[in-house]
Amino acid sequence: MKRTILKLSGLLLISCLFCISCKTNNAPNGYTITGNVKGAEDGTWVKLKSTPSLFTDPLITIDSTTIANGTFKFTGKVANVDMVGVHIGTKTSAYFYLENSKITIDIDVLSSEATSGYNAAKVTGSITQDFYKLQLQKMDSIKNQDKYGAFKGFREMVMAAKQSKDAALMDKVKQKMEALEPLEKQQQEELKTFKTNFVKNNATSPIGPKIMGVSFSEIMMSREEMKTVYNLFKGDAVKSSAFNFIKKTYEDYVEKFVAGATAPDFTLKTVSGDDLTLSNVKAKYILVDFWASWCVPCRASFPKLKKVYNTYKGEGFEVVGVATGDKDKNWRDAIQKDQTPWLHVFDVNKKSIGRNGDVADAYGVPFLPTTYLLDSNLKIILRNPTKEELDTKLKELFKS
Repeated sequence: MKRTILKLSGLLLISCLFCISCKTNNAPNGYTITGNVKGAEDGTWVKLKSTPSLFTDPLITIDSTTIANGTFKFTGKVANVDMVGVHIGTKTSAYFYLENSKITIDIDVLSSEATSGYNAAKVTGSITQDFYKLQLQKMDSIKNQDKYGAFKGFREMVMAAKQSKDAALMDKVKQKMEALEPLEKQQQEELKTFKTNFVKNNATSPIGPKIMGVSFSEIMMSREEMKTVYNLFKGDAVKSSAFNFIKKTYEDYVEKFVAGATAPDFTLKTVSGDDLTLSNVKAKYILVDFWASWCVPCRASFPKLKKVYNTYKGEGFEVVGVATGDKDKNWRDAIQKDQTPWLHVFDVNKKSIGRNGDVADAYGVPFLPTTYLLDSNLKIILRNPTKEELDTKLKELFKS
Protein backbone atom coordinates (compact mmCIF):
# COMPACT_ATOMS: atom_id res chain seq x y z
CA MET A 1 0.00 0.00 0.00
CA LYS A 2 2.85 2.34 0.93
CA ARG A 3 4.60 1.56 -2.36
CA THR A 4 1.42 2.35 -4.26
CA ILE A 5 1.09 5.70 -2.46
CA LEU A 6 4.76 6.48 -3.11
CA LYS A 7 4.36 5.60 -6.78
CA LEU A 8 1.30 7.79 -7.05
CA SER A 9 3.06 10.64 -5.26
CA GLY A 10 6.03 10.26 -7.56
CA LEU A 11 3.82 10.30 -10.64
CA LEU A 12 1.99 13.38 -9.36
CA LEU A 13 5.29 15.15 -8.67
CA ILE A 14 6.63 14.33 -12.14
CA SER A 15 3.31 15.41 -13.65
CA CYS A 16 3.42 18.72 -11.77
CA LEU A 17 7.02 19.36 -12.79
CA PHE A 18 6.11 18.55 -16.39
CA CYS A 19 3.21 21.02 -16.29
CA ILE A 20 5.41 23.73 -14.76
CA SER A 21 8.01 23.03 -17.42
CA CYS A 22 5.34 23.34 -20.13
CA LYS A 23 4.18 26.67 -18.76
CA THR A 24 7.75 27.94 -18.55
CA ASN A 25 8.50 26.90 -22.13
CA ASN A 26 5.30 28.52 -23.40
CA ALA A 27 5.90 31.79 -21.55
CA PRO A 28 7.14 34.55 -23.87
CA ASN A 29 10.90 35.02 -23.57
CA GLY A 30 10.89 38.08 -25.81
CA TYR A 31 8.96 39.71 -28.63
CA THR A 32 8.41 38.86 -32.25
CA ILE A 33 7.02 41.61 -34.47
CA THR A 34 5.70 40.46 -37.83
CA GLY A 35 4.82 43.24 -40.23
CA ASN A 36 2.63 42.97 -43.31
CA VAL A 37 3.06 45.94 -45.61
CA LYS A 38 1.04 47.16 -48.58
CA GLY A 39 2.26 49.85 -50.95
CA ALA A 40 6.01 49.58 -50.24
CA GLU A 41 8.64 47.99 -52.46
CA ASP A 42 10.75 45.07 -51.33
CA GLY A 43 14.09 46.29 -50.06
CA THR A 44 12.58 49.35 -48.35
CA TRP A 45 14.17 50.01 -44.97
CA VAL A 46 12.09 49.46 -41.83
CA LYS A 47 13.34 50.81 -38.51
CA LEU A 48 12.10 50.14 -35.00
CA LYS A 49 12.71 53.26 -32.90
CA SER A 50 12.08 54.65 -29.46
CA THR A 51 9.45 57.37 -29.02
CA PRO A 52 10.84 60.29 -27.02
CA SER A 53 8.35 62.54 -25.26
CA LEU A 54 10.68 65.56 -25.13
CA PHE A 55 12.31 67.42 -28.00
CA THR A 56 15.65 66.94 -26.28
CA ASP A 57 15.30 63.16 -25.91
CA PRO A 58 17.47 61.16 -28.31
CA LEU A 59 15.68 59.09 -30.95
CA ILE A 60 17.17 55.60 -30.62
CA THR A 61 17.03 52.97 -33.37
CA ILE A 62 16.32 49.67 -31.63
CA ASP A 63 16.54 47.49 -34.75
CA SER A 64 16.34 47.73 -38.53
CA THR A 65 15.60 45.45 -41.46
CA THR A 66 14.18 45.55 -44.99
CA ILE A 67 10.89 44.47 -46.52
CA ALA A 68 10.92 41.12 -48.31
CA ASN A 69 7.82 39.76 -50.04
CA GLY A 70 5.74 42.45 -48.40
CA THR A 71 6.77 41.51 -44.86
CA PHE A 72 9.35 42.30 -42.21
CA LYS A 73 10.23 40.83 -38.83
CA PHE A 74 11.85 42.02 -35.62
CA THR A 75 12.77 39.86 -32.62
CA GLY A 76 14.19 40.84 -29.27
CA LYS A 77 13.36 41.35 -25.63
CA VAL A 78 12.31 44.44 -23.67
CA ALA A 79 12.99 45.07 -20.00
CA ASN A 80 9.79 47.10 -19.68
CA VAL A 81 6.74 47.83 -21.81
CA ASP A 82 6.92 51.09 -23.74
CA MET A 83 5.69 52.79 -26.89
CA VAL A 84 7.83 52.36 -30.01
CA GLY A 85 7.58 53.45 -33.62
CA VAL A 86 7.90 51.44 -36.81
CA HIS A 87 9.25 53.70 -39.56
CA ILE A 88 9.00 52.55 -43.18
CA GLY A 89 11.15 54.49 -45.63
CA THR A 90 10.95 58.22 -44.96
CA LYS A 91 7.19 58.83 -45.07
CA THR A 92 5.42 56.23 -42.94
CA SER A 93 5.37 55.83 -39.16
CA ALA A 94 3.17 53.69 -36.92
CA TYR A 95 3.27 53.62 -33.12
CA PHE A 96 2.29 50.96 -30.59
CA TYR A 97 3.19 49.52 -27.19
CA LEU A 98 5.88 46.87 -27.40
CA GLU A 99 5.82 44.02 -24.92
CA ASN A 100 7.32 40.53 -24.87
CA SER A 101 4.72 38.77 -26.99
CA LYS A 102 3.95 37.81 -30.58
CA ILE A 103 2.80 40.99 -32.28
CA THR A 104 1.46 41.47 -35.79
CA ILE A 105 1.27 44.87 -37.45
CA ASP A 106 -0.56 45.47 -40.74
CA ILE A 107 0.40 48.70 -42.52
CA ASP A 108 -0.92 50.25 -45.72
CA VAL A 109 1.75 52.76 -46.71
CA LEU A 110 -0.55 54.55 -49.15
CA SER A 111 -2.89 55.58 -46.32
CA SER A 112 -0.01 57.55 -44.77
CA GLU A 113 -0.08 60.16 -47.52
CA ALA A 114 -3.25 61.78 -46.19
CA THR A 115 -1.97 61.91 -42.60
CA SER A 116 1.48 63.49 -43.04
CA GLY A 117 3.18 60.15 -42.57
CA TYR A 118 1.34 58.92 -39.48
CA ASN A 119 -0.26 55.53 -40.03
CA ALA A 120 -3.08 54.06 -37.97
CA ALA A 121 -1.80 50.52 -38.42
CA LYS A 122 -3.67 47.46 -37.22
CA VAL A 123 -1.77 45.99 -34.27
CA THR A 124 -2.63 42.65 -32.70
CA GLY A 125 -0.92 40.64 -29.98
CA SER A 126 -0.05 43.50 -27.59
CA ILE A 127 -2.33 43.51 -24.55
CA THR A 128 -0.97 46.90 -23.53
CA GLN A 129 -1.77 48.38 -26.94
CA ASP A 130 -5.32 47.05 -26.70
CA PHE A 131 -5.68 48.63 -23.26
CA TYR A 132 -4.31 51.93 -24.58
CA LYS A 133 -6.74 51.95 -27.53
CA LEU A 134 -9.63 51.35 -25.13
CA GLN A 135 -8.70 54.45 -23.13
CA LEU A 136 -8.38 56.52 -26.31
CA GLN A 137 -11.89 55.42 -27.28
CA LYS A 138 -13.20 56.50 -23.89
CA MET A 139 -11.55 59.91 -24.25
CA ASP A 140 -12.98 60.23 -27.76
CA SER A 141 -16.45 59.55 -26.36
CA ILE A 142 -15.94 62.49 -23.99
CA LYS A 143 -14.75 64.78 -26.79
CA ASN A 144 -17.59 63.73 -29.12
CA GLN A 145 -20.44 64.59 -26.79
CA ASP A 146 -23.12 66.78 -28.36
CA LYS A 147 -22.25 69.69 -26.08
CA TYR A 148 -18.82 69.88 -27.73
CA GLY A 149 -20.16 69.83 -31.29
CA ALA A 150 -18.81 73.34 -31.94
CA PHE A 151 -15.29 71.89 -32.18
CA LYS A 152 -16.14 69.70 -35.17
CA GLY A 153 -14.18 70.80 -38.20
CA PHE A 154 -12.26 73.42 -36.21
CA ARG A 155 -8.90 71.65 -36.54
CA GLU A 156 -9.35 71.50 -40.33
CA MET A 157 -10.20 75.20 -40.28
CA VAL A 158 -6.97 75.98 -38.40
CA MET A 159 -4.87 73.89 -40.77
CA ALA A 160 -6.48 75.55 -43.81
CA ALA A 161 -5.75 78.99 -42.36
CA LYS A 162 -2.11 78.11 -41.73
CA GLN A 163 -1.62 76.67 -45.21
CA SER A 164 -3.43 79.48 -47.05
CA LYS A 165 -1.57 82.26 -45.20
CA ASP A 166 -4.79 84.25 -45.62
CA ALA A 167 -4.86 87.07 -43.05
CA ALA A 168 -8.67 87.32 -43.10
CA LEU A 169 -9.06 83.58 -42.56
CA MET A 170 -6.46 83.66 -39.78
CA ASP A 171 -8.41 86.45 -38.04
CA LYS A 172 -11.58 84.38 -38.32
CA VAL A 173 -9.79 81.44 -36.70
CA LYS A 174 -8.52 83.65 -33.87
CA GLN A 175 -12.02 85.05 -33.21
CA LYS A 176 -13.58 81.61 -33.13
CA MET A 177 -10.81 80.33 -30.86
CA GLU A 178 -11.50 83.11 -28.37
CA ALA A 179 -15.25 82.46 -28.49
CA LEU A 180 -14.71 78.74 -27.81
CA GLU A 181 -12.37 79.24 -24.84
CA PRO A 182 -14.99 78.61 -22.09
CA LEU A 183 -16.26 75.46 -23.80
CA GLU A 184 -12.71 74.25 -24.39
CA LYS A 185 -11.90 74.74 -20.71
CA GLN A 186 -14.95 72.67 -19.75
CA GLN A 187 -13.89 69.87 -22.09
CA GLN A 188 -10.32 69.93 -20.80
CA GLU A 189 -11.50 69.72 -17.20
CA GLU A 190 -13.67 66.70 -18.01
CA LEU A 191 -10.76 64.99 -19.76
CA LYS A 192 -8.39 65.85 -16.91
CA THR A 193 -10.74 64.20 -14.43
CA PHE A 194 -10.88 61.04 -16.56
CA LYS A 195 -7.09 60.93 -16.90
CA THR A 196 -6.43 61.56 -13.22
CA ASN A 197 -8.83 58.80 -12.22
CA PHE A 198 -7.15 56.45 -14.69
CA VAL A 199 -3.74 57.05 -13.10
CA LYS A 200 -5.20 56.60 -9.59
CA ASN A 201 -6.61 53.22 -10.59
CA ASN A 202 -3.65 52.15 -12.77
CA ALA A 203 -0.62 53.63 -11.02
CA THR A 204 1.90 51.18 -12.51
CA SER A 205 0.53 51.06 -16.05
CA PRO A 206 3.08 52.15 -18.68
CA ILE A 207 0.32 53.94 -20.59
CA GLY A 208 -0.53 56.20 -17.63
CA PRO A 209 1.96 59.00 -18.41
CA LYS A 210 0.91 58.95 -22.09
CA ILE A 211 -2.77 59.13 -21.16
CA MET A 212 -2.10 62.06 -18.81
CA GLY A 213 -0.09 63.93 -21.47
CA VAL A 214 -0.32 67.74 -21.54
CA SER A 215 -3.13 67.71 -19.00
CA PHE A 216 -0.19 67.52 -16.60
CA SER A 217 0.72 71.18 -16.95
CA GLU A 218 0.48 74.46 -15.09
CA ILE A 219 -2.32 75.51 -17.42
CA MET A 220 -4.49 72.58 -16.36
CA MET A 221 -3.33 71.90 -12.79
CA SER A 222 -2.38 73.75 -9.65
CA ARG A 223 0.96 72.90 -8.06
CA GLU A 224 -0.84 70.87 -5.39
CA GLU A 225 -2.71 68.88 -8.03
CA MET A 226 0.54 68.22 -9.88
CA LYS A 227 2.22 67.01 -6.69
CA THR A 228 -0.65 64.62 -6.02
CA VAL A 229 -0.70 63.17 -9.54
CA TYR A 230 3.09 63.01 -9.86
CA ASN A 231 3.40 60.88 -6.72
CA LEU A 232 0.81 58.40 -8.01
CA PHE A 233 3.06 57.02 -10.76
CA LYS A 234 4.94 53.84 -9.87
CA GLY A 235 6.73 50.85 -11.40
CA ASP A 236 6.54 50.52 -15.19
CA ALA A 237 4.79 53.89 -15.44
CA VAL A 238 7.94 55.63 -14.21
CA LYS A 239 10.10 53.59 -16.62
CA SER A 240 8.10 54.64 -19.70
CA SER A 241 9.48 57.26 -22.07
CA ALA A 242 6.33 59.39 -21.71
CA PHE A 243 7.15 59.84 -18.01
CA ASN A 244 10.09 62.06 -19.05
CA PHE A 245 7.56 64.78 -19.97
CA ILE A 246 5.78 64.39 -16.63
CA LYS A 247 9.08 64.48 -14.72
CA LYS A 248 10.47 67.53 -16.54
CA THR A 249 7.21 69.46 -16.24
CA TYR A 250 7.06 68.69 -12.51
CA GLU A 251 10.68 69.68 -11.90
CA ASP A 252 10.39 72.89 -13.92
CA TYR A 253 7.05 74.09 -12.61
CA VAL A 254 6.90 72.74 -9.07
CA GLU A 255 10.57 72.73 -8.09
CA LYS A 256 12.70 74.94 -10.36
CA PHE A 257 10.88 77.79 -12.16
CA VAL A 258 8.72 78.91 -9.25
CA ALA A 259 7.84 82.37 -7.98
CA GLY A 260 10.92 83.93 -6.41
CA ALA A 261 13.44 81.94 -8.45
CA THR A 262 15.78 83.79 -10.79
CA ALA A 263 15.22 83.27 -14.53
CA PRO A 264 18.28 82.76 -16.75
CA ASP A 265 19.70 85.84 -18.46
CA PHE A 266 20.21 85.69 -22.23
CA THR A 267 21.41 87.69 -25.21
CA LEU A 268 19.68 87.25 -28.58
CA LYS A 269 19.39 89.11 -31.87
CA THR A 270 16.53 91.55 -32.50
CA VAL A 271 14.72 92.09 -35.80
CA SER A 272 17.29 94.76 -36.70
CA GLY A 273 20.21 92.46 -35.90
CA ASP A 274 21.23 94.14 -32.65
CA ASP A 275 21.96 92.23 -29.45
CA LEU A 276 19.33 92.34 -26.73
CA THR A 277 20.35 91.22 -23.24
CA LEU A 278 17.38 90.55 -21.00
CA SER A 279 18.98 92.00 -17.85
CA ASN A 280 19.60 95.28 -19.74
CA VAL A 281 15.95 95.84 -20.65
CA LYS A 282 14.83 99.07 -19.03
CA ALA A 283 11.59 98.11 -17.31
CA LYS A 284 10.24 97.45 -13.83
CA TYR A 285 8.46 94.30 -15.00
CA ILE A 286 9.09 92.16 -18.09
CA LEU A 287 6.91 89.50 -19.68
CA VAL A 288 9.09 86.97 -21.53
CA ASP A 289 6.79 85.38 -24.10
CA PHE A 290 8.00 82.24 -25.92
CA TRP A 291 6.10 81.84 -29.19
CA ALA A 292 6.41 80.84 -32.88
CA SER A 293 4.85 81.99 -36.13
CA TRP A 294 3.24 78.55 -36.62
CA CYS A 295 1.67 78.56 -33.12
CA VAL A 296 -1.98 79.54 -33.56
CA PRO A 297 -2.74 79.90 -29.80
CA CYS A 298 0.34 82.14 -29.45
CA ARG A 299 -0.80 84.56 -32.10
CA ALA A 300 -4.42 84.35 -30.99
CA SER A 301 -3.32 85.70 -27.59
CA PHE A 302 -1.67 88.82 -29.02
CA PRO A 303 -4.78 91.08 -29.25
CA LYS A 304 -5.39 90.71 -25.49
CA LEU A 305 -1.68 91.12 -24.75
CA LYS A 306 -1.62 94.33 -26.81
CA LYS A 307 -4.31 95.79 -24.56
CA VAL A 308 -2.34 94.90 -21.43
CA TYR A 309 0.86 96.22 -23.00
CA ASN A 310 -0.69 99.54 -23.98
CA THR A 311 -2.18 99.96 -20.51
CA TYR A 312 1.08 99.50 -18.58
CA LYS A 313 3.82 100.35 -21.09
CA GLY A 314 4.13 103.91 -19.78
CA GLU A 315 4.40 102.71 -16.17
CA GLY A 316 7.42 100.47 -16.76
CA PHE A 317 6.07 97.26 -18.30
CA GLU A 318 7.79 95.59 -21.26
CA VAL A 319 7.25 92.44 -23.30
CA VAL A 320 10.12 90.49 -24.84
CA GLY A 321 8.81 88.07 -27.46
CA VAL A 322 11.18 85.13 -27.91
CA ALA A 323 10.51 83.24 -31.15
CA THR A 324 11.71 79.65 -30.79
CA GLY A 325 11.61 76.59 -33.02
CA ASP A 326 10.88 78.90 -35.94
CA LYS A 327 12.28 80.12 -39.25
CA ASP A 328 13.73 83.61 -39.52
CA LYS A 329 11.56 84.72 -42.45
CA ASN A 330 8.36 83.34 -40.92
CA TRP A 331 9.14 85.07 -37.64
CA ARG A 332 9.66 88.43 -39.32
CA ASP A 333 6.52 88.06 -41.44
CA ALA A 334 4.40 87.22 -38.39
CA ILE A 335 5.64 90.28 -36.48
CA GLN A 336 4.74 92.46 -39.44
CA LYS A 337 1.29 90.91 -39.93
CA ASP A 338 0.36 90.92 -36.25
CA GLN A 339 1.81 94.39 -35.65
CA THR A 340 3.07 93.45 -32.20
CA PRO A 341 4.72 96.58 -30.76
CA TRP A 342 6.98 95.04 -28.12
CA LEU A 343 10.60 93.84 -28.28
CA HIS A 344 11.30 90.78 -30.40
CA VAL A 345 14.27 88.38 -30.44
CA PHE A 346 15.01 85.13 -32.25
CA ASP A 347 16.02 82.04 -30.25
CA VAL A 348 18.72 80.17 -32.16
CA ASN A 349 19.25 76.42 -31.84
CA LYS A 350 23.02 75.88 -31.48
CA LYS A 351 23.47 73.43 -28.62
CA SER A 352 20.04 71.90 -28.24
CA ILE A 353 19.31 68.60 -29.97
CA GLY A 354 15.60 69.32 -29.82
CA ARG A 355 13.21 71.54 -31.76
CA ASN A 356 13.31 74.42 -29.29
CA GLY A 357 16.04 77.03 -29.31
CA ASP A 358 18.69 77.06 -26.58
CA VAL A 359 17.05 79.80 -24.50
CA ALA A 360 13.69 78.00 -24.53
CA ASP A 361 15.46 74.86 -23.31
CA ALA A 362 17.16 76.86 -20.55
CA TYR A 363 13.73 78.14 -19.46
CA GLY A 364 12.19 74.66 -19.44
CA VAL A 365 9.64 75.51 -22.13
CA PRO A 366 7.42 72.43 -22.58
CA PHE A 367 4.97 73.97 -25.07
CA LEU A 368 4.04 77.22 -26.76
CA PRO A 369 3.06 79.73 -25.67
CA THR A 370 5.00 79.77 -22.39
CA THR A 371 5.34 83.07 -20.53
CA TYR A 372 7.16 84.43 -17.49
CA LEU A 373 6.47 87.69 -15.67
CA LEU A 374 9.78 88.90 -14.19
CA ASP A 375 10.86 91.86 -12.12
CA SER A 376 13.89 94.03 -13.00
CA ASN A 377 16.20 91.55 -11.22
CA LEU A 378 14.80 88.67 -13.33
CA LYS A 379 12.97 87.20 -10.35
CA ILE A 380 9.96 85.15 -11.43
CA ILE A 381 6.61 86.61 -10.36
CA LEU A 382 4.24 84.48 -12.46
CA ARG A 383 4.61 81.66 -14.95
CA ASN A 384 2.01 81.24 -17.69
CA PRO A 385 -0.58 83.69 -16.33
CA THR A 386 -3.74 84.24 -18.34
CA LYS A 387 -4.04 87.76 -19.74
CA GLU A 388 -6.63 88.48 -17.04
CA GLU A 389 -4.25 87.24 -14.31
CA LEU A 390 -1.43 89.27 -15.85
CA ASP A 391 -3.59 92.43 -15.90
CA THR A 392 -4.63 91.91 -12.28
CA LYS A 393 -1.05 91.34 -11.11
CA LEU A 394 0.31 94.38 -12.98
CA LYS A 395 -2.45 96.56 -11.56
CA GLU A 396 -1.47 95.38 -8.10
CA LEU A 397 2.27 95.84 -8.70
CA PHE A 398 2.04 99.33 -10.12
CA LYS A 399 -0.25 100.51 -7.32
CA SER A 400 2.17 99.39 -4.62
